[in-house]
Amino acid sequence: MKNTFPSISHIALSLFSISITLPLTHAGAPPKIPGFTLTWSDSFSGSAGSLASSSKWEYETPATNQNNEIQHYTSSPQNANLSGSSTLYITPLYSSGKWTSARISTLQSWGCANGAEMIVSASIKMGSSDPTHQQGIWPAFWTLGESFRGDNMWPECGEWDIMEQVNGASANVGTIHYGTASYPLAIGSPNEWFDRSDWHTYGILISRVGDWQSQSITWELDGNAYFTVTGAWWEIMRVG
Repeated sequence: MKNTFPSISHIALSLFSISITLPLTHAGAPPKIPGFTLTWSDSFSGSAGSLASSSKWEYETPATNQNNEIQHYTSSPQNANLSGSSTLYITPLYSSGKWTSARISTLQSWGCANGAEMIVSASIKMGSSDPTHQQGIWPAFWTLGESFRGDNMWPECGEWDIMEQVNGASANVGTIHYGTASYPLAIGSPNEWFDRSDWHTYGILISRVGDWQSQSITWELDGNAYFTVTGAWWEIMRVG
């Protein structure tokens, strides 16, 4: 039986993108992880008020609106700017009856070789206002298949949501999106609860070790695994 686990078949073509629509994103020196070599990172160094590095990031203006969002994505430093202390602020603003925010994607793409493992992660702090003041807020940090750069076809390209939260809730959800535009499908994790007032590291561990049935994607919060999808589990879900 061939490998029908989309996470594995798409990983060599994965695109690392980030879209945060709450006030603060953090990136200090990435921690050293035994057994892994750092491939790419951004410490968001630079003068306060400047944009993220154009050699690493692309501001999507406007980003494709697939969720009936009411905000407009801009490249204005008012919506996304360096803090001057190794953090990136991404701030939604309301003015003249309109919302603006920012959505940025990496210029590079990465893939996990067969027999290897790869980690994609970011340190992020959410807004800590009362949830009644965050209705409609939908921050996310996710990957897209490389094919999306060329044909903009979703969800055929595949998508893995690493961090996704809604309406100020203190819960994170990891999700796989797949299928076709006319028949989109998704598999999601249970809610993973956290403290919104603190920094947290959101990540996925992609393992292409072993046969397709044992290969997997594992979602982690602060290094603790809370959801895993394997090729064998995926085949059961797909057939069922």
